[in-house]
Parts: sequence; C-alpha cells; structure tokens
Amino acid sequence: MVIDLRGVVPDGSVCDDKRLLENPRKPMRFVQGSTLVVRLSVFTAAGAPVDLADDPGVTLYLTVKKPPPCSTTVLAVTGSLDALAGKNRATFSLTPVATKYIEPGRYAYDVWLTYNGVRDAIIPTSSLHIEPGLKLP
Repeated sequence: MVIDLRGVVPDGSVCDDKRLLENPRKPMRFVQGSTLVVRLSVFTAAGAPVDLADDPGVTLYLTVKKPPPCSTTVLAVTGSLDALAGKNRATFSLTPVATKYIEPGRYAYDVWLTYNGVRDAIIPTSSLHIEPGLKLP
C-alpha cells in the first residue's frame, strides 16, 4: 500500500490555502504485517517546496505511538530522501517485519523533520488504525 502525505514546515511564512489545500492531519489505515510506503512532500506554510537536499543534516522520522496520551512509541522509521521524485520528497517504508508484531487497533502517528538545526512536527499527531492480518497456514 502507498500513501501520499504533505508535511508543512512552520517557517513563519503566511499560509496560502490556495496552494496547500490538504489537511496535514491525514488518517491512515493498513493491515498488520503488510508493507506500507509513505511518500512525503514537504512545503513551507506559504506553499513553497522545501529543498531537503539543501542541508546534509536533514532527517525525517515517522513515529507510531499508542493511543492517547501517545507517550509510548511502538515504531519509529527514518525517511529517505527521494531526489528523483523532487527535492522536497522523501519516502518511509514500513516492512512486514516491522509491522507484524504491532497489535491491531488504534494508534497515532506523526512526522518530524530536523532541518537547519531545528526540529519541527511537519505532520501533527494523526490517527492510525492497524487492521488484523490474515493468519495463513
């Protein structure tokens, strides 16, 4: 399964709703033990693409946490830059090995960006539902 997300860097620019029409809180669902690829595009609040390759220290994290108070992280995945898709693109890959031991149910996820020495939540805490996988012989 492939899911596209849009992250917004809170850089102090004026939000341009015409360019950023998507709500950054996007619920996700996937089946326990399946492969999930999350393709992320990163923009400023004004809608300008953020050049992730500009800073060699750029790191992106997708974290999955138990339901509120969302204090226990059950999975953390580092994103890889995807310069072929665009300088503001990254990909997170959740493999069956990484997801098969997470119990089905309701969780939360968020995406963090370390950029120019600053750490920002570019996708705020959003809902994630993991469906039970089939038990095949």
